[in-house]
Amino acid sequence: MKKKKKLLSLKNRRKREDLLSNEPVLINGSPLLVLNDENEVVFNIPDTSPVEIRSRIWEVKDYLFSLPDDARQTDFSDDTEHTFMDGVYTRKLFIKKGTIILGKIHLKECTNIIASGDCTVLTETGCKRVKAGFVGVSPKYSQKLVYAHEDTVFINVFLTNETDIDKVEAELLSEDYNDLRDLSSEVVWLEDGLQQGQQRLV
Repeated sequence: MKKKKKLLSLKNRRKREDLLSNEPVLINGSPLLVLNDENEVVFNIPDTSPVEIRSRIWEVKDYLFSLPDDARQTDFSDDTEHTFMDGVYTRKLFIKKGTIILGKIHLKECTNIIASGDCTVLTETGCKRVKAGFVGVSPKYSQKLVYAHEDTVFINVFLTNETDIDKVEAELLSEDYNDLRDLSSEVVWLEDGLQQGQQRLV
C-alpha cells in the first residue's frame, strides 16, 4: 500500500512527553515545541518580533527538508479535498494529531476555517491556538506553521477563477519568498521587515 504523504510535515510517532523531553525537535539547538504555564504544547519562539518569527519558520523549513524520507512527508494530495464554485476555491486539509506541518506561502488573502479539531498556528503576525468553529483571515504572503493537538480539518477559502489545480496553485501558492521578488513591490522581505497593515493574527 502506498504511504500517505503531506507537504513538509513531521510525523510524530511518540507520546507528547517524549516529543517534549526525551527527544525534542531541535532547531539550531533550541526546542521547537515546549510546554507553557498551562501545560499546553506551544511553539518555542524566544523572540516574538515578526521578522524573527519568519526567520524561525524558515529554520523549521530547512530542518524538515533535511529529514530522511521516512520522517517527513511531501505531498498533500491524499489528505486534501478541493471544491470550486462561482470563483471560490475551497481547500480542505486533514492534519493528524501530533503532526507539525508547514504550509506554502499564500499569494492572496484567504479565509481560514477550523472545521474540526484543535491546533496551534504560528505566522509572522503571531501564534494562536484555534479550535473547531474558528474563522479568521490571513494576509497575502503569509505562511503557517501548524501543530495539531487533535486530528484537525483545516480549510482555506480563496477567490480565483481557475479550476485546474496546477493553475490554482501557481496563482495562489509559492514555496519560497525568493521566487516572489519580481511579483510585486508589496512582497514583505525578511531584511525589510513587515509591511504596515498586515498585523492580523492567523
